Amino acid sequence: FDKGLNLKKLVKKIPNSVYEPEIFVGLRYKIKEGLSALIFTSGKVVIAGGKSLEDITFAYSKVKKYIE
Repeated sequence: FDKGLNLKKLVKKIPNSVYEPEIFVGLRYKIKEGLSALIFTSGKVVIAGGKSLEDITFAYSKVKKYIE
């Protein structure tokens, strides 16, 4: 991502997501109860709340679908 991700556009594409740059620099995406992702303009993603490898793989696939 040479130019970085446009989080303002991305928040419109991703359901259950919030982007409030005055409060937090990343886009918050609630994937399902207890599982969420933080997406940054750099393209980095933090997956939180995963209790198993399956949770993390599921979350990653959901995020990847929107970023590509």
